[in-house]
Amino acid sequence: MDIRERYQIEETSDSLVIYPYKPAVRTARLVIAGIIPAAIILFFFRDLIAKEIWASLYVIMAYGVVYSLYEIFIKADTSYTFDARAKAVFKNTRFEKGKKIIPLDEVVIFTSSESGSWRYAIGARKSQFIKNYVISEHFGGGRKSQERLETYEAVILEKIHQLVAK
Repeated sequence: MDIRERYQIEETSDSLVIYPYKPAVRTARLVIAGIIPAAIILFFFRDLIAKEIWASLYVIMAYGVVYSLYEIFIKADTSYTFDARAKAVFKNTRFEKGKKIIPLDEVVIFTSSESGSWRYAIGARKSQFIKNYVISEHFGGGRKSQERLETYEAVILEKIHQLVAK
């Protein structure tokens, strides 16, 4: 899949719109596709498993489905607009449109790591570690992840650097 499709990039000479959570939609759909058959199978084995364990597994699966639906329908609609004309970065969500989050001249791009993987984030120059915004998917140490990283840096990160430098 092309990086422009993966992040639903909308690009003009003065702006860039990215949807950093879109790549997670595929994983969320796979989680739901795995949980549904597991729930059906678990239903037929309810007599072999203690009721507490059976109920706990269903709670965990329900949480997985709800969180995956949240990622698909709410989180994946989050976009960031880097606008050189307005000299700002805007956040658009399903419930909030065009919220100015950072002036473009204060944007700092840095890596944020957690649990063995890392991703790019942006923040204001003086408070980047207090309040920051994710602008990429997670990258790991594998070959495919490295290929995605190189493409991300060449296509998206380069354009963001150009807009910040204007």
